[in-house]
Amino acid sequence: MSGLAANAQVDANTSSPRLRILAIVLASIVAVGAPVVLSVLLYTPDGVSKNGLVTHLLLPTADALIMLLIVLIVRRTGSAGKVELAWFGRGPLEAAAVLLLPVATVLLMLPTAWGAAWLMARLHIVQPPNTMFTPEGRSLAFFVALAVRVAILTPVMQEIFWRGFIQRAIERVAGPASALIGQAVLFASVSLPPFGQFGPALALGLVAGVWRWRRGTLAPIIAGHVILAGLYCLGNGPHWLDCAKVKVSMDCIAEMTQAARPANYDPNEDARDCYEKAFLSVVKMPELLGAYRRGFPVDWPEEAFAEFRTWVASNEKAMEQMVRGVQKRYYWPQYAGNSAMLAGILQSEGARDLTFVLDTRIKLRAFDREDDLLLDDVTTLHRFAGHFGGVKVLSHQLLGVFIRTLLISTVRGILAFESIEPQTLAALQQRLEELGDTDPNALDFTIERLVWQDGIQRLFTDEGEGRGRIPRAALTQWEDLPGPIFALIDPMTPAQNPDFLGLDRLQTSQCAEEFLNHIPQVAAMTPWEFRNEPNGLRTLLNRVMERNAYVKLLGEASLGVVHVPWRAKADLDALIATIAAVRYEAERHEYPESLAQLVETGFLRRVPRDPFSNGPLLYKRGEGGFQLYSCGMDLDDDGGVPSRWGDGPDGGDQVFWPIR
Repeated sequence: MSGLAANAQVDANTSSPRLRILAIVLASIVAVGAPVVLSVLLYTPDGVSKNGLVTHLLLPTADALIMLLIVLIVRRTGSAGKVELAWFGRGPLEAAAVLLLPVATVLLMLPTAWGAAWLMARLHIVQPPNTMFTPEGRSLAFFVALAVRVAILTPVMQEIFWRGFIQRAIERVAGPASALIGQAVLFASVSLPPFGQFGPALALGLVAGVWRWRRGTLAPIIAGHVILAGLYCLGNGPHWLDCAKVKVSMDCIAEMTQAARPANYDPNEDARDCYEKAFLSVVKMPELLGAYRRGFPVDWPEEAFAEFRTWVASNEKAMEQMVRGVQKRYYWPQYAGNSAMLAGILQSEGARDLTFVLDTRIKLRAFDREDDLLLDDVTTLHRFAGHFGGVKVLSHQLLGVFIRTLLISTVRGILAFESIEPQTLAALQQRLEELGDTDPNALDFTIERLVWQDGIQRLFTDEGEGRGRIPRAALTQWEDLPGPIFALIDPMTPAQNPDFLGLDRLQTSQCAEEFLNHIPQVAAMTPWEFRNEPNGLRTLLNRVMERNAYVKLLGEASLGVVHVPWRAKADLDALIATIAAVRYEAERHEYPESLAQLVETGFLRRVPRDPFSNGPLLYKRGEGGFQLYSCGMDLDDDGGVPSRWGDGPDGGDQVFWPIR
């Protein structure tokens, strides 16, 4: 009995130091991982750093100092056992290892990276891209400091911490094999760039760990790590120096804000303060309601119906601010961001949330037969959309079109699913006609010119006299795919990058200017006019884009959206005509023979034109109803075959009524 007690006491005495060592190891790894977590928060979803100075110099340096501090404390206190920092031993193997260890690491990187990628795919784990930095305006001093950090500071501190301390500490708890694998996995999990990919970092941890296990010395693995990181820096050094020639000399974002400033600006007429308060106070739609958002109250389940009412009521303060805002004459946004192309995105999210709230309230107003309030909400949402039009970034203008289109779709659905009094229909039609007269039917490219200029100054070097080129680093973005070995050969992705590398800054600026001088003409034309205009404008723009890959990339995106306001105009005109036809039927018990008859009888001001043809919107009266449609993007009449703006494989038309 006494023997059993003695054995239990020995086990307790043995387990207590192990638990202490394990706790110290875990706390140390958490401390070292803290800068990694902070660094992740400073990257965009695409893996681009928001602040290269912080993510690539300050945080990694802090990480290295934390490693050093932990090792010094643990070694001095002996709280995790004796920390053995043997630097080198005798024999030729120690010297040969300086070269053999990097070679062994490189050979192991490929299968390890492939295996890690396979395992993560099976476990449905998505690893964010590992991008070193955006090369905007970095100085030579930045790249020198980056090279010292990557090639010297980080390798030395990582080997001392992971192999000098962590591996030996885990050995005391779980044995050599577990320590070897455990430290390698943990090292790969919290490794900072350039070895930020799990597979390559795991390979390095395994090779260095085997040496530490069998030989015990640190100098060879530190030297090998330094060589690998040094090769990385040497391979990318010329591109880093190129990036030092990229100079951001013009504050295009400030220029954009100034360009959007309304003429004779009066702060009392600016909706910005009201909208910003609304953006901050708006309550997002609960996830469970997302499946019913596009529907109408007659189709909502009882629990969803009650939840919609509760959600709308919770946004009363945000709606009050929104209503105050639309009473103002204009909205002057203050653009901000790391580049002109990203400016304006933050405001868009809040605007969409407000739109969904008011759109839902409009549906509830119609369901509850609150006709006057329904008209007020329709007016509010349309004016809100109008505040995003005019001289704004394209993302804001397109947001305004989206809001108008959503409103039109909702009112059309109300016509189909709710019973509305004739006098309310007449008032709604008149209100929509008045609002439609204020709609901007063309996108404004004033600020887009600044966006293109900002892109050029951030992408191209500045060689003087307008000359320059795109550094290779701006396109490869320092991606380690799958590891440093691939970074050494500087892979090019995507396929069009070689075309970008051959661009000249001056020629790009000239092509961009030529394209932007003509795009307002295109925006002012209906899609049918642009397709059939006699002066060869379409051919001219195509030739300009073919001369320059940068202009082609942005130009095709611009041409892809110029027709969007014309879609919204056709949609609104069709809705007004639909209301007129419904009113006609309610009064005369039959639908009109044509749109012209609606005009002749005073139900419609004018026959709506189809921007996608050289004629009016197409109207067909049938048995018990009518069909109203546009020719759509293929610009021909397919007999009312439904499609989404003619984008079907066989063309088709945009059918507004009846609702499908």
